[in-house]
Amino acid sequence: MLLLRHAFHPRALDVDFRQQELRSDDLVICRSRFSGGMFDEVRNLPSGRRQHWSKIRIVLAGHLLARTAGGGEILGPGDAVVSLGWDDHRCRALGAHTEYALVAWRHGTDAGDRPTWGGPVALHRERLGVGAAASALAHALDAPLPFDGVVARAGTLLDAMRGLGLPVSRDAPVACGANIQPIHRRFARALETTFFPLTARPMAIDLGATLGMGERHALRVANEFLTRFYVTATTWRQFVRGMRLELGVFFSTHPDATTERVSQALGFSSPTALCHAFQSVDLPSPGEVRRQLLQAS
Repeated sequence: MLLLRHAFHPRALDVDFRQQELRSDDLVICRSRFSGGMFDEVRNLPSGRRQHWSKIRIVLAGHLLARTAGGGEILGPGDAVVSLGWDDHRCRALGAHTEYALVAWRHGTDAGDRPTWGGPVALHRERLGVGAAASALAHALDAPLPFDGVVARAGTLLDAMRGLGLPVSRDAPVACGANIQPIHRRFARALETTFFPLTARPMAIDLGATLGMGERHALRVANEFLTRFYVTATTWRQFVRGMRLELGVFFSTHPDATTERVSQALGFSSPTALCHAFQSVDLPSPGEVRRQLLQAS
């Protein structure tokens, strides 16, 4: 599998975003940590590639609202939610400090198949192994352990998920990562070093310089990489736009955030440009996003 680590702490705001990812064609494992603000997945960009994926989100710290047919259920540390489709039970943070592990797999592959059930689940007693395994993987990603050790922890988490009745394979981290090409490993390293901080307004020319190739070639590699290993974006432009908007919502919910500070942190040319970006995907203004999420927390 590919191992990527992202960290972003803009100087203009007291917020911190960290995400570590294990990625392959059919299996994605992420550990995400948000500090200083909140997120709301209903505000993320849509994707047409999610219907063949299921996932489980395991709360490690903070509280989330998992949207359900009945309106929603609050999840805290030791809770999880199983989603039959990628967009089921879209979550919203309920506080300024949230951490979770997410495992997603494509149906009918070496990773696993579609579950027969979904929804919130408390990971207590006999189910505690899933939460403990997710925490152990999070620590391994932070340490960091050697890559083989991280993959072994991922396998332990998948084995614990099988104990919940989820149709996943413990061997998936090895089986799904068997055919990753050297250029994709190079691109993963380039993505780590080029994308953050967003204040630098990362562009394809920057990727090309890091990879030692022309801009057009770098864009082709980027689009191939994202189409193969990501569920929510297929092009470099989609990826950059989606991350900017998702982090824009997160940054905007810091109590001391202003539209000017958020626009600077995300590399927009002006506060007006940030507002136009929000408006282009039917989001309210950054100030209204902050008001809505803080009011609902």
